[in-house]
Amino acid sequence: MELTERLKALAKHVITGEPAADIGTDHAKLPIYLVSMNICPKVIATDLNEMPLNHAQSEIRKYGLLGKIELRLGDGLSPLKPGEVKSVVIAGMGGNTIARIIEGRPEIAREVRLILQPMADSYALRLKLVSRGYRIIAEEIVEEKSRLYEVVVAEAGQMEDLNNVEIGLGPVLLKSRDELTKKYLAGQKEKYRKILINLQKAQVKDLEKAKEISEILNYLEEVLKSWPIRRK
Repeated sequence: MELTERLKALAKHVITGEPAADIGTDHAKLPIYLVSMNICPKVIATDLNEMPLNHAQSEIRKYGLLGKIELRLGDGLSPLKPGEVKSVVIAGMGGNTIARIIEGRPEIAREVRLILQPMADSYALRLKLVSRGYRIIAEEIVEEKSRLYEVVVAEAGQMEDLNNVEIGLGPVLLKSRDELTKKYLAGQKEKYRKILINLQKAQVKDLEKAKEISEILNYLEEVLKSWPIRRK
């Protein structure tokens, strides 16, 4: 099965040779890929609603993988039992929703690698992860149909102290030097620049917020300024 760039990026971080789970599986494209490519011997695919699971079952049957991909109905990590999988993928949801799913079953979340792809609120997700005893082991930016997506990979463990900028923009991303990350950070810089302009125009001034945004902008300026020049 051919995967989108976003799903390929998620698959890359799944622990090879071990069972995995895909939370909110939709059409089971990722589980089918993981099993077909011999990345995982078994995948548990879950969803909150029956209709996506019915679609998933049709796809799994088409590929002859009903014995290797198990479909389960349920919310978040609730369909899983401790020790069943080594990797859990939670993608295509808001950062707050992903954080709620992780908090709902810490006995599951703390024993697996979490491969997360928030559609929004990545600051809230990272903040929750580091405050609950998870360390961020990998991050990357992936581009699909002209949109940039963040991938955050975490495991239970101690993370070094992070400031608000690192939590907001990604501690691993800020150390990266690939072109997609540069493009993402440049976009973030423009976003925060507009926020600061609006704050300065507001009738009621939020000086504390303006100071916080200014610090983020200065940080981004320094990071982007230090980026190595790409040779043609």
